[in-house]
Amino acid sequence: MDRQEILETLVCDLGQRPADAPTTAEILPAVRSVQRDGAHLVVMFDPAQAETVTGFVEAERQCCSRIGWDLDTSDGMRLRLSATASQLDALEQMFSTP
Repeated sequence: MDRQEILETLVCDLGQRPADAPTTAEILPAVRSVQRDGAHLVVMFDPAQAETVTGFVEAERQCCSRIGWDLDTSDGMRLRLSATASQLDALEQMFSTP
């Protein structure tokens, strides 16, 4: 999937995303693992990047509001995404791209 296909699948409203929010490119180096867990995608991040990851998730909640963005910082940095199967496929590709 190319970038435009991913955005269409995720049903993102980029106009709602704060312009100064961290981007996918900024958080990809912090990704430690990506795993499908039933109807969810779980992404683990380097806790040292907590501020950047948190800023990214807050922005994504605004522009991709049809997706569940559950960030748990109690035991590392775990993002649990709830979405349709096709959205999870797109998100898995997005977070797995180096």
